[in-house]
Amino acid sequence: MPSPPRPQSVKKRAISDQMVKKPGKPEKSTGLRRQAEKLLRATPRDVAALPIKDVQQLVQELQVHQVELAMQNEELRRAQVELEEARSRYVRLYDDAPTGYLTLDPKGIILEANLPACTLLGVNRKDLRGKPITLCMLAKDQATFRRHIHELFRTGIRQVCEVDLARQDGSPISVQFESVAVQDEAGPAARMLTVVLDITQRKRIEQALQQAHNELEQLVAERTAELRQTVERLQTEMTEHEQASRALQTSQNRVRQMQKMDALEQLAGGVAHDFNNILTAIIGNAEIASAKISPDHPSRTNLTRIIEAGDRASCLVQQILTFTHQQPFSRTLLSLPPVMDEVLSLLRATLPTGIQLTCTCDPGTPPVLADTTQIHQVVMNLCTNAWHALGEQPGSIALDLAPVTLTQPLRGFHATLPPGLYARLSIMDSGCGMAPDTLERIFDPFFTTKPMGQGTGLGLSVVQGIVLGHEGGIVVDSRPNQGTTIHLYFPAADAPAPMREPARTAPARIQGRSLHLLYLDDEVMLVELVRAQFEQLGYRVTGYTRPTEALEAIHADPGGFDVVVTDYNMPGMSGLEVARALARIRADLPVVLVSGYLSPTTQATLRAAGITEIVDKPTMLRQLGDVIARLLDKPPQA
Repeated sequence: MPSPPRPQSVKKRAISDQMVKKPGKPEKSTGLRRQAEKLLRATPRDVAALPIKDVQQLVQELQVHQVELAMQNEELRRAQVELEEARSRYVRLYDDAPTGYLTLDPKGIILEANLPACTLLGVNRKDLRGKPITLCMLAKDQATFRRHIHELFRTGIRQVCEVDLARQDGSPISVQFESVAVQDEAGPAARMLTVVLDITQRKRIEQALQQAHNELEQLVAERTAELRQTVERLQTEMTEHEQASRALQTSQNRVRQMQKMDALEQLAGGVAHDFNNILTAIIGNAEIASAKISPDHPSRTNLTRIIEAGDRASCLVQQILTFTHQQPFSRTLLSLPPVMDEVLSLLRATLPTGIQLTCTCDPGTPPVLADTTQIHQVVMNLCTNAWHALGEQPGSIALDLAPVTLTQPLRGFHATLPPGLYARLSIMDSGCGMAPDTLERIFDPFFTTKPMGQGTGLGLSVVQGIVLGHEGGIVVDSRPNQGTTIHLYFPAADAPAPMREPARTAPARIQGRSLHLLYLDDEVMLVELVRAQFEQLGYRVTGYTRPTEALEAIHADPGGFDVVVTDYNMPGMSGLEVARALARIRADLPVVLVSGYLSPTTQATLRAAGITEIVDKPTMLRQLGDVIARLLDKPPQA
């Protein structure tokens, strides 16, 4: 039986067991430290009594733990570097943000501000920290901002308000504050983060819009008051006179028609000018190209078609000008029966054999002051419409010309004829007739009952324009399936009108002789076109697109040019102004005016100013040569 161990041996084993005992994972470092401390406190004899294996194991574990601690220290250092880099990125992001940011306490004291906010307020960052934001705020908005803070911390919900601030230099700005409350880890919210947006420009726009809105409302109120007064006055008149009500309705219809026609006249004038410029280039270039090729050239037919299409387009422009009363008439004393004979000859060659065409002319029909071509066009248009109203069925068209004396005013379409003697032309057909709603619109420009592509809606508009231009009137009687009768009234001529001088035969075009022509037009393509045309005729051509340049050239060499051709409608200076300036430089220099469109009033002004040579586009090139030749053929004036 072994003897019990000595106390010294038990003590050594206890120390050894404690030193080699492995602590749990969370307490590993603490256990190793305690074992090392016990070992250091032990006596040399106790240490010598320890098994070498236990000491080696303890040393090994301490070494391993030292390595682990070194790795942990390195990891902590890297984490600290990353934390510093993240903080630096946050600071840069905070300061480089495109919007101002403020951090405020519940009393509105500025805790932090980024650079855009400082720039917006015009204050250095160090001067902002610790200052109340209300110092930058106008007095009228401080209460609004305090409510903004109160509601934010009371509800915890994002709040938005708009206030006016004063920058450090005193300039005002309007801003929008959008704030959120930031709650600490424990306790209530202790600060607020605010986004500051500059809305000064938006406020200015809103104020301008509001001002415009107020002005518009005021204007509407004024116009409404005026209209209300007008309506009340009209209602009073309507109550007193029932007839006045009908007259008012008629007057309103006329006003609407006049407004419509005024708008169309402006449109027609602009279209005529620009469109004729384009047509001049198309027709002129086609004619020049056609003259350069032989008659049997393959392109000859195509060029001829281009010229024909251009002429048709030019005629369409003339029709538009006619129904808007902008096409001047050359009115002479005219007997209508011969015109009727000419129209009948054309119609009989055109109408199908199933249509019966008759005409009755009273020899007592008075002569009228009229344009033969325009009257011819009126009758042809109305007879063509009558033919279309018959459709493919056989029927009749009857024309009747007779004198009529009106003893009372006669109300027609858009005109009331005074009493007097008239030549009445009636055109009757047995066609389909018209319903009342269609009858009311037949003279509206571009209105047509024909299928798409089979009518322009200009025929009756042109008829009305011509008749009204002759101071006449139109009365229409039509019912569905009962045919249509159109009465045209032309006032009888009171006295024979002065006859026009017979047209002189234009001299042959002057070619060669190196005559110097100056052509002025703001359209470059027309300048090039005239140069090409007249250089072929032997002229020297100098073209300009600016009136000032042309005047400078003539002023520099007054005798160097033989004739000047200038467009009328040009930006900055009209053709009439150019002609007057030329007269001051050289009074005997011939001047020709060309234009895509000249109103009758403008033509009268030009002729009153002494400008007799006026050439219309787009057939300018066909006329210009003869006009220039006639001008240069005139004997010099004394």
